[in-house]
Amino acid sequence: MQHPFPVFLDLSGRLCVVAGAGALAEEKVRSLSAAGARVRHVPGEPRPDEWEGVFLAISALADQAANQRLFEAAERRGVLFNALDDPAHCRFYCPAVHRQGALVVALSTSGHCPALAVRLKDALAKMLGPEYAAFLQLAASVRGRIRHSGLDFAARRRLWYRLVDGPALAELRAGRVEQAAASFESTLRDEIPAEGIGREEIPAESIGREESPAERIGREEIPTESIGREEIPAVSEVSR
Repeated sequence: MQHPFPVFLDLSGRLCVVAGAGALAEEKVRSLSAAGARVRHVPGEPRPDEWEGVFLAISALADQAANQRLFEAAERRGVLFNALDDPAHCRFYCPAVHRQGALVVALSTSGHCPALAVRLKDALAKMLGPEYAAFLQLAASVRGRIRHSGLDFAARRRLWYRLVDGPALAELRAGRVEQAAASFESTLRDEIPAEGIGREEIPAESIGREESPAERIGREEIPTESIGREEIPAVSEVSR
């Protein structure tokens, strides 16, 4: 059996088209903009000139004949294409997504039952709380230090698993940020030779205090007057 290839796309600066009107189309406009894409929202079928420079396109049209025409147009131009609720005219599927800061969990049923993917996502959301976003902030703060520590790949891998399996997540879940940072620091000092240790310890006050750009974007609405047959600039605060 052939399976879809799961991948996360970097859409920074890429031109994407959303065809169709209504809530579903506007939700795709928002999510693509949040990913850093330049979005062209077309209420109906895109004209031939509106395909110029397009990297990815999503159709929210309920007309399967229209979706077939758009799919064929996308195929001729080498554009990745998805028709919502029309798996026969898709080169990729839009998964159910749960985010916690830098953590992104995406679930797909390969187009067979998107409702199941949503229910699974909801179940995982109860397990993966804000402590995971804070943990990844801690991990990001030491990643360069580990990379330049002089440890070989096997030792770095062992160190990362010690950090993941250690007490930091439990401490963060309980709101004990300073203890979590101290746990990271203790593990680093155990594993990295003295000459590889930086002089500064992890500042606990920087962990879990600020929202990520993605979290801020999740609450922002794109003004409805900007949803039309024009391009929507990428959200400037989104980083890769």
